[in-house]
Amino acid sequence: MTYDKKLRALADGSRRALYDRVRRAPAYTATLVAELPLSQPAVSQHLKVLLEAGLVSQRVDGRRTLYSAREGALDELRDYLAGSPSEPETQQGKVATDEGRDAISLAALRWSNAWPGQDSNVYAVTQRLLMMGRYVERALKETAERHGLQGSELLLLDALNLTPEHSLTPSQLQSRLGLTKGAVTKLMSNLEGLGLLRRTGSKEDRRISHVALTSKAHETLANILNHHEYGADHAAAKRLQPERLAQLSQLLREYQGLMNEELLRRNSKQ
Repeated sequence: MTYDKKLRALADGSRRALYDRVRRAPAYTATLVAELPLSQPAVSQHLKVLLEAGLVSQRVDGRRTLYSAREGALDELRDYLAGSPSEPETQQGKVATDEGRDAISLAALRWSNAWPGQDSNVYAVTQRLLMMGRYVERALKETAERHGLQGSELLLLDALNLTPEHSLTPSQLQSRLGLTKGAVTKLMSNLEGLGLLRRTGSKEDRRISHVALTSKAHETLANILNHHEYGADHAAAKRLQPERLAQLSQLLREYQGLMNEELLRRNSKQ
């Protein structure tokens, strides 16, 4: 489907700026390089993509090439964005169309159109993470409630379960969960009252206490896993091919690391 090529071609801010320029009036390559903040190789590469997408046409004039916006090139894309693709849908085409109608993809395209030079993928990534975060949080809440717990309490139990000795200090839990000292203290008190964890003093330092899971807590966590009570996020991840899941895990780790660096940089300026 050609509108898919057009959509991908216009997702790049520099290409949109280039396309908008030739829509106003035909121009030679040298003119485009002079008027836009792009190098000659970049202009040539972007023009190649626009040509392949059917958005522009070219006419050789001696040693120069004149580029023009192709008349009617956006008609099909306008129909597509309006929800009425002009091509008949095969089953394979229906899947691609459904994906293309994804609200975030369209919103990202409109965002980058509103802010020339911005990459639509930046908007799409943050919006998808925000939406999936809501899904995960809701699934966690529902799973926890089935066992008389809060979502944050279940996270605390899981954090303890994943340590070698199933034991951590309150300060370690605070760091692991990203919660305040007061919030962790309250969670521990609630879980201790439910018989799901116990606190013991350190033999080396009486000022330090250790928090550990009880057998009841282990049983609760085992029931959640054995009865497949994890949310749709867990099930969806398992449906990915192992290599794709590994790639996703690595990309998210890299993205999280960059976010942490950015937060530290901003905090250092305050």
